[in-house]
Amino acid sequence: AEEGKSYGGIYTTSFQRNDQGQIIVGDNGLPLVQGDQYQYYAGNYNPDWTGGITNTFRYKDLSLSLLIDERKGGIVISGTQALMASRGTSRITVANRESGFVVPNSVMQDGSKNDVVISPQDYWMSVGGSNLVGEAFVNDATNIRLREASLTYSFSAKTLSSIFFKGASLSLVGRNLFFLKNNASGFDPESALGTGNNQSLEYASLPSTRNYGLYLKLNF
Repeated sequence: AEEGKSYGGIYTTSFQRNDQGQIIVGDNGLPLVQGDQYQYYAGNYNPDWTGGITNTFRYKDLSLSLLIDERKGGIVISGTQALMASRGTSRITVANRESGFVVPNSVMQDGSKNDVVISPQDYWMSVGGSNLVGEAFVNDATNIRLREASLTYSFSAKTLSSIFFKGASLSLVGRNLFFLKNNASGFDPESALGTGNNQSLEYASLPSTRNYGLYLKLNF
């Protein structure tokens, strides 16, 4: 929290840069890191807005209800991405595996052009892992998801006339079914370490689960 700024601003570790914003690398071609000096402003974890829409569609004795949620804006830093990248299991490590690459927009410590070719393995082990460079793993938390859907069959009065129920319905319900849009790469942006300040940090969280169930309602 800073005076004059919105609560929820996140500062994290970052690459060392010169006055032109270019990344500074060492003699081995790997980026130099600011370390524990949290000077890089990653963004604010609070969303710009949240919203949802629900509707029910009916046809004779059948009804279909849908609930769609949206979160717009906010950031989350993914420790899971960093761990996977350092082990080469993330898709972001696939590029240039055979040829190697030069860190984009980078210079040597003396200001000269960087032309040192490095391997993706060395790069991602340097910036990922448990001691991650937070700047490299900032994700937009914007997402739209189908939060809940239910398909309901209501038994007609004629069907129930021979028994003592006044009404009955059977529903198939699913929750957290899928994303319509997810700007975070490979994880659920709601899978943060906790509430409060921790809602901007994700680290080795369990995957989100879908839930399915049957719901029987009886009216006497």
